[in-house]
Amino acid sequence: MNTDQKTQKAFLQLIRKYHFSEITVTMLCQEAGISRTSFYKHFSNTAEVLDEVLETLFSEVDGVQTELLGFKAAEKVPLCVFVRSHPEYRNLFTDDAIIHTVIRKFVSMNRKEYLEVMHQKVSSTDSELLGLLYFQLNGCMHATRHMISRSDEEWAANKKNIDSFIISGFENLPRK
Repeated sequence: MNTDQKTQKAFLQLIRKYHFSEITVTMLCQEAGISRTSFYKHFSNTAEVLDEVLETLFSEVDGVQTELLGFKAAEKVPLCVFVRSHPEYRNLFTDDAIIHTVIRKFVSMNRKEYLEVMHQKVSSTDSELLGLLYFQLNGCMHATRHMISRSDEEWAANKKNIDSFIISGFENLPRK
């Protein structure tokens, strides 16, 4: 395992126990078993580690929900499903200090594909579609936070309702 991977793994261990603002470079180095010199060869601060962790996480999920919206079969799972099945990432979505960073990173990584996919079927402007994406993500994050420790049955019922809500909203957007 290289330094980046060790540091990300250590970060995920620490974020399970501490809020982001409490995690220090010293803590990361100790948890990862690396020196501060090695850390600073790869990262400037803990925010850069968070950015790398988010990059890794978001590369594993379907950022556009192509299957839900009827475009094509999804190659990856939706974000909420991924987070539900990977508890090591959950605190990234429950820490108020970083939730906006998490959302901005998700949008920056998925913006282009989201707009391309949505423009295939709807006539909304980029600005309108990005507003919808931020609305949906904020709702997704809060629903995830609310349902994170609920039973699988409660979570599945809630997800089904949210998916129906998203689909009905999408179906009512102005078509091309």
